[in-house]
Amino acid sequence: MAEKSILFIHHGTIMGGAPVSLTLQVKGIINESNIQCRIACNNEKMQKFFSKKEINSTPWPYTCNYLGKVLIRWSNANNLKGLYLLLRDCFLFPGSIMLQVFALKKSKERIVHLNSAVLFSSAIAAKITGKKIVWHIREASHIPKTVASIIYYFSDRIVCISPVEASRFGGKREKVTVVYNPVNFIQFNPDKYNRLCIRRELGIPENANVVVTLGGVNPRKGTAEIISGIKKCDTEVFAIIVGPELQQKSNNPYHKNISEMCQGETKSKVIFTGIVENPAPYIIASDVLTFIGKTPHFPRPVFEAWAAKTPVIVNEMEGISNNVDHGMNGFVISEPIDDTLAENFDLLFNNHDLLDKMGAEGYKKAVEYTSPEKSAKKLESIFQEIFSSLGVQDS
Repeated sequence: MAEKSILFIHHGTIMGGAPVSLTLQVKGIINESNIQCRIACNNEKMQKFFSKKEINSTPWPYTCNYLGKVLIRWSNANNLKGLYLLLRDCFLFPGSIMLQVFALKKSKERIVHLNSAVLFSSAIAAKITGKKIVWHIREASHIPKTVASIIYYFSDRIVCISPVEASRFGGKREKVTVVYNPVNFIQFNPDKYNRLCIRRELGIPENANVVVTLGGVNPRKGTAEIISGIKKCDTEVFAIIVGPELQQKSNNPYHKNISEMCQGETKSKVIFTGIVENPAPYIIASDVLTFIGKTPHFPRPVFEAWAAKTPVIVNEMEGISNNVDHGMNGFVISEPIDDTLAENFDLLFNNHDLLDKMGAEGYKKAVEYTSPEKSAKKLESIFQEIFSSLGVQDS
């Protein structure tokens, strides 16, 4: 009797929401079913990450992700670097498909799960080898209708991380299921960390007003607006910026601008952590999380903050602001971002009862939408339906 097995092809090369969500979902499926799971990725660092989480991982051929990013309009080729990356992937695309076809023919898995909308080469290879395809759409960018139709054609089932992603497929919804990214509530439990010790380690006064943002120094994450916002506050505010850190000697104009903004008194009030595997201590050490996204995207940090009972401030952006109930579990702000951030920081830091109330409401929403158990069970049910259609029964 054929065993139930799935190959998960992961696209990324750095830590982020996609590998964390995939880890929680796969471990949930393994723990609650007899389905065998294996994760394939072409980045050694990510292989080690999944192996460390006690998930079977394997190397995988290059998947031409930049070409995929251009197709879904997540990236573009409007500069020399972008053009080079696109032309390189176009050249490598046929070979990438062939190598993946060879690898899939050797694999025992009946289902291939694609962990990102960018994995077109993997979809073609899986189709050629007759594997069933579950395509996980994590990017809320403006996928053109023709590209959405291609994804729909290749997929046996489509998993979208929110209704925004699902809307990309218009009236074609028979194959589409919404499964929110899960959050590890144990990891973000405020009782697990000593908030004051974390602040002391970061050089932040114990009673200070503190905001946190995830994504590092990145124009897409609104780093400059957040720093400008705390500088305009009437109250004293510290900022923890988690993720790729400031490059002081970089020629990058954005990094230069951030360096100039962090001079004088501001220098001691903005803490750059660099890339971290676990952002939970920094969220728990903070009073508010800010998520200023410049591109449509599911705001995983918002739900992580809510899991820690921390309120949020986000900007108006498709895929981001529609998750926040304004005035209930956070604030949704409009342009000019820095001015409205400052106003809302002052409002919250002068009303700690409101901070606590919003954090509690956010926690309720996080439990409802991002429970790891619910997420894994919903994803497992999709796989079980496909196995049943293939005649693969429990051994």
